[in-house]
Amino acid sequence: MDDKETNNLQIAITRIYESISFSTSCSSACLREKKQKKDEEKSLDELHKPLGPNSILNHGNGEVIGVEKTGDKYIVSTKSNDSLTSFINNPSVTVTISMAIKEPNTEDFNSASSDVAGFCVQAFHCCQVNVDVGWAKIWWALRKTCYQIVEHNWFESFIIFMILLSSGALAFEDIYNDQRKTIKTVLEFADKIFTCIFILEMLLKWMAYGFAKYFSNAWCWLDFLIANISLADLVANTLKANNFGPMKSLRTLRALRPLRALSRFEGIRVVVNSLMAAIPSIFNVLLVCLIFWLIFSIIGVNLFAGKFYYCVNTTTNKNFLVSEVKNMTDCKQMENGSARVMNLKVNFDDVGMGYLALLQVATFKGWMDIMYAAVDSQTLPEEQPDYEVNLYMYCYFVVFIIFGAFFTLNLFTGVVIDNFNHKLVRCMLEDDKLYYNIMLQ
Repeated sequence: MDDKETNNLQIAITRIYESISFSTSCSSACLREKKQKKDEEKSLDELHKPLGPNSILNHGNGEVIGVEKTGDKYIVSTKSNDSLTSFINNPSVTVTISMAIKEPNTEDFNSASSDVAGFCVQAFHCCQVNVDVGWAKIWWALRKTCYQIVEHNWFESFIIFMILLSSGALAFEDIYNDQRKTIKTVLEFADKIFTCIFILEMLLKWMAYGFAKYFSNAWCWLDFLIANISLADLVANTLKANNFGPMKSLRTLRALRPLRALSRFEGIRVVVNSLMAAIPSIFNVLLVCLIFWLIFSIIGVNLFAGKFYYCVNTTTNKNFLVSEVKNMTDCKQMENGSARVMNLKVNFDDVGMGYLALLQVATFKGWMDIMYAAVDSQTLPEEQPDYEVNLYMYCYFVVFIIFGAFFTLNLFTGVVIDNFNHKLVRCMLEDDKLYYNIMLQ
């Protein structure tokens, strides 16, 4: 009897579920039908409206019969299929589509002058020259030639190779170069060659891009700084002034030369840009971390201030037992002079030292000494510590490691990764935009 009632109950529940599902599907179908009819009426109303300057209308999947470019817009002429004649009244419809305009990474020599150039021409009429005749033609041809050189793939590969070679040459410099005259001579000659190549590269880019375009790029500023450091070092070596104090410091900055490789690879640039973009968020995380650690530092000062002192036997370099020395006053009063009061270098005597102790615990570098000193600390300050007399202090460090180390420090990694993902998405969008422009050309 019980089994029969159970089966009837299951059948009833199943029928209820089926009725609910049927009602839901019917309601959804009705809503979709109404929405589709409303969209069709709206599309038919918009079809008879005049096209605006930025209208993007596409009312069918008809066959494209022609594409014309007018200014920044593309006029696409389509012919509707037979199945769509009820939707589009006209057999041929002109659709206006606004497309993204390509954003060049470098100066376009075929386009109009820049804003700076236009201002100069308006202010000084002598700057308005015809580039088809005379010296202006030669100057314009020279700039276009420099542009073609610096934009060539072989030129970029050659510069990358020179950067790697110059970085390798810097790695060979050591204190034994004065004893190895041949290697020293080769390194000095190679440094001069690298400096001349980098200066020539900078001049070519000045000629090709112009000062406004060159100095508007942060990576070009880095190249400019490193090239001028190399040039100053070359001049100092020529004038035999490389032993002068400031020049020695300037030679140290040659170690920045490998940074030029960062601007040559897209992946490295994305990483560096994501790190730079993450700086504001990192400061916010740092503020949260400092506030969170302040709580633990204040608690640590209240628990361990003045309790990390201990009396050590200077003869055996071992701590006295509690039965021998009870506190630091007894240690100072020992007559033989073999006792000495010492304190742990990293302690909780104040909030500042507490921050340092927590940093050492969070990075797991020498944190065991701090934890053992806290566990061995007595109830009153300046008492001789005893072995694990205060076992509950383990809980303080366990809680801090969980919330102050694992949680807060991982926030820094999360912020950097989040900015890196945003940069990747932004790069993909730019690539898609360039892809569409290439397909339209």
